[in-house]
Amino acid sequence: MYKKRMAVILSLLLIFIQGAYSYGFSTKVNAAEISDNIITSVTMAVYDNGVPVTDVVYKQGAEVKLTYNWELPDSTYKGGDTYSFELPDKFVLASDINGTPLIFDGVPLGHFDVLKGSPNKVVMTFNDDIQSYFGVHGSFTISTKFDKSKFTETTVQQIVFPIDGGNQTVTLTFVPEVTSTIAKSGVPTGSNKDNLNAKQIIWTVDVNKVLSNVYGATLTDIIPAGLALVNPLDVKVYNLNVKLDGSVTQGAELDDSRYAVTTPAGKLNVAFNDSPITGAYRIQFTTDITDGDKTSFTNSAAFQRFQSGGSYSICNSERTAGQLFKEDVHQL
Repeated sequence: MYKKRMAVILSLLLIFIQGAYSYGFSTKVNAAEISDNIITSVTMAVYDNGVPVTDVVYKQGAEVKLTYNWELPDSTYKGGDTYSFELPDKFVLASDINGTPLIFDGVPLGHFDVLKGSPNKVVMTFNDDIQSYFGVHGSFTISTKFDKSKFTETTVQQIVFPIDGGNQTVTLTFVPEVTSTIAKSGVPTGSNKDNLNAKQIIWTVDVNKVLSNVYGATLTDIIPAGLALVNPLDVKVYNLNVKLDGSVTQGAELDDSRYAVTTPAGKLNVAFNDSPITGAYRIQFTTDITDGDKTSFTNSAAFQRFQSGGSYSICNSERTAGQLFKEDVHQL
């Protein structure tokens, strides 16, 4: 009799547990990982000390806000279902982001977490209310920074965001690590060993090394006493390839229709016809040494520019504004 009673009790307990899981705990038992990509698009805003950046060239470690837009098909998913994806490796997180609500039409339909790691992972978790609405969609924003340690050596980088239907690719240009937008050097040339007793100096001026949008870009080089420009027609302008670390390589020669050379008294002016210029350029020219008594020459170059927003500035060689770069050429 006792055994029969225990068997009945166990049977009723089993029925109760099965019923409880069928009704009370269904979202936990049946929760699933969403395999379809529910991200519809991604937008990106870049900041410099909290101020939105309106230029098209960004600092390598700039602050970024990524806004992910998402959408769920009707009557497909349940409370407890999750969707996970990785942030592109071009971004770095300061710490985990936990429990931020996912909002649709003012109603919280779950939350998302961002887990710092390699890679950084986003997990979206939905609640039961997603089954109460049609056309469920929303967006959420992640605050992060560019991770320059993941960049390749070029200033142009591509970031790929997997979304529903394919990839969304963003192409960005970054400011190289340079101390100034202009640099100048001079090399003596002569017939003797090591170019001693030089007859000429070949000057090289690199401009717009920070790759800004520059309107009305003009280089003005002051030719000092004791030197004379050989021939304005011999002035050459080249494209300049600048890497992220600031190193440069000379590119192809620029067609002379894209700039104008003038020689007012004691000066060389090179004015770019493109406005704005967006890349870096190298200007080369040669001067004769007309004063054989001098043992050195000081030469300065100024890069004059209007930037987006209408600001006007002059940068002298590769020093800060107002300081001149000195290139000494010794004769023996």
